[in-house]
Amino acid sequence: MPASKYADGDYIARDGAGNVYVGGLQDVGAPTAAERYFTIKYSAAGARKWVRIWSVGRWGRPTGLVLGSKGGVYVGGYGVSKAGVDQAVLLKYQR
Repeated sequence: MPASKYADGDYIARDGAGNVYVGGLQDVGAPTAAERYFTIKYSAAGARKWVRIWSVGRWGRPTGLVLGSKGGVYVGGYGVSKAGVDQAVLLKYQR
């Protein structure tokens, strides 16, 4: 997951309980040419616990994944508006 030949797992982090978080970018491809950030949580045993996906639109890229001290998973990056303006992106998920 995500099933795509155009997915990059770019970031990985592990919490104190041994859970592993992987984040990256999936290019959906033609005809929409849209991109999506994805974040996947795996248990310490390797079982997938959850998947979160955020649609960037035409252009964008996650640039990091950090685990917060109070249970948050933060994904930072950028996206480009329909007007072509770069915009900062910060997503927060609960562990």
